[in-house]
Amino acid sequence: MTNAKTQRSKDARNHWLVRYVAAVAAVGAGLLVRLGLTAIVGEGLPTYITFYPVIMAVALLGGSGPGLVATFTTALAVDYWLLPPTHSFGIASVVDAVGLAFFSAWESS
Repeated sequence: MTNAKTQRSKDARNHWLVRYVAAVAAVGAGLLVRLGLTAIVGEGLPTYITFYPVIMAVALLGGSGPGLVATFTTALAVDYWLLPPTHSFGIASVVDAVGLAFFSAWESS
């Protein structure tokens, strides 16, 4: 009986880990889609266009914890790869800072 209980505990722990890893991977996929769309249509796409559906799907399928992780990961990814100055954690304009703050607050509620 103890062996079966240990196996269930391992399964539960792995299921928990899979949901959070999948949340981060989904954000990575959203970033790749965003970068691909930018390469095809050029600059000017709304910053968070590919991330809204990703976060909604993660929260719906994985729960609120993975949804919050996806929101936080998106904020970091957008700050690093999309908002100027790119490839650094820093925001050059107040407009981008306010947009990131509203996105994070809206998605985490």
